[in-house]
Amino acid sequence: MAQLQAVSMTYEPFSKEPEYIECNRAFVERLPLENVDRFLDIACGTGTVSSLLLERFPEAHLNGVDLDPVQIDLSTATWTELGHTVRHGYELTEDYENGKPVIVLGVGSGDDLKFPDETFDCVTIANAIHMLPDMSKFFAEVARVLKPGGVFGFNSGFYAGCNPPGTERHMYQWLREATYYIDKWNERRKAEGKEPIRRQHGTTRSAFQNRWLNPGEWTDHLREQGFDSIDINERTLQMDVRCLQALVAYGGLVEVVMSGYPIEEASIALQSTAPKALELLGRDTLPRHHANTVYDRETLFTEIASIVESMTADWDTSASDGVTNDTRLIADLMFESIDIVQFIVAIEERFHRQDLPFEQLLMVDGRYVEELTIGEVVTFLNEQLAS
Repeated sequence: MAQLQAVSMTYEPFSKEPEYIECNRAFVERLPLENVDRFLDIACGTGTVSSLLLERFPEAHLNGVDLDPVQIDLSTATWTELGHTVRHGYELTEDYENGKPVIVLGVGSGDDLKFPDETFDCVTIANAIHMLPDMSKFFAEVARVLKPGGVFGFNSGFYAGCNPPGTERHMYQWLREATYYIDKWNERRKAEGKEPIRRQHGTTRSAFQNRWLNPGEWTDHLREQGFDSIDINERTLQMDVRCLQALVAYGGLVEVVMSGYPIEEASIALQSTAPKALELLGRDTLPRHHANTVYDRETLFTEIASIVESMTADWDTSASDGVTNDTRLIADLMFESIDIVQFIVAIEERFHRQDLPFEQLLMVDGRYVEELTIGEVVTFLNEQLAS
């Protein structure tokens, strides 16, 4: 049996797990970024995702915000170890010290950001969006501080559909085994003349009181704020016993799923029964889907129009006054077969996707379509990128 881990009221134990780091690395690497001057990492926690962002863009400046001062202290330690100067507050600095950008970390809420409008090239919130009480208010704040054309990305392992088929009963079985463990523990304590471990009902918030959304519902909220979906994908995290024990070494999770029990004792019970819960599931690891979701403030139409205008800048077409949703690729823009292929390649490169089924757009009943409009291309992309 894996050694039990010390209980922490921060996410630090689990944030150091290799599976967690690689899951977040995949999220960061998938962000469609080219040039970034300034990041905002909301719910920055211990700095795991923040540091991965600057691995990609080491010259960029980063502001981190977290509601918990303890997490800000941990993130400060992370950046200090990496050789960065850290300041606290909401300063928008352009300073470098020792050849590295100065990092600024502030205590605060993601739905009340103390920054000017249109400040950041990229805003992220990793592994925390499911905890927000007012999604619309939060997304409105992100839209406000994000530059036009900026990228907003988030990931989460707590959403409708995160449990692969056949694993849904795992949490129930784990909590049942942990409860049995405490019952047996209390029998031993009673035999030793000690007070039992007691549960005080109603002393903490109930588990999962925020309704889990699915990616489509996230998209609906974001479209209300002028965002468009760029990329939604799932990555499956395989959690072994050690990984699960690190997860429930986080007291913040324990006090929710084992509400009312003393946190340290509840964590010991969960860690001790993690092997049994996997055994009951008939697995060595627990798979858990993580959704990586990326949006931007440019509409799909603007992106597609930009590609078309770049391709046809030197052409003499009937769309010389600019393209609209009704602009026809063949009749108005004089596209030939090779132009359509190059158009598709440009779209794939722009959105970092080479898996889009363009044959569904180009062919009907086994025949190539005779015409396409810009609006039809936009509609196709909107459906595919949000699926």
